[in-house]
Amino acid sequence: MSANDRKSRMPPPVERRDFARRPTSLSGELSPTQGAGETWPVTVRNISLTGMLLVGELPVIENSRIYLVLEGTHSRIPCDLVSQNANGVRVKIKLDDLEIDQLMQESDTYASLILESIPGIYSAR
Repeated sequence: MSANDRKSRMPPPVERRDFARRPTSLSGELSPTQGAGETWPVTVRNISLTGMLLVGELPVIENSRIYLVLEGTHSRIPCDLVSQNANGVRVKIKLDDLEIDQLMQESDTYASLILESIPGIYSAR
């Protein structure tokens, strides 16, 4: 058996990008700075492991890095601006393991999102 034969039998790795966006009922506050300052209320229209669509009455965002605090949490999520249009603000997020762990402890919705993303977790049901 060659190395190519073994590779063809192995399932492809799951990419975080492949996890579909999910609608949410999350809300929070968006800020252009990491510290205290001006904030805008937002609703998270949909979320995935790598990004979110935020809606609300927002000014034109000029910073490439903005920060989101989900309601009921203390974690400040760094977000990279992808686009802003009439539909809202699309951001990309990249959380390290400790940040993910903290959000899972603070938010049942975020914990559910993470658990649903693990391949085969619901296969026993």
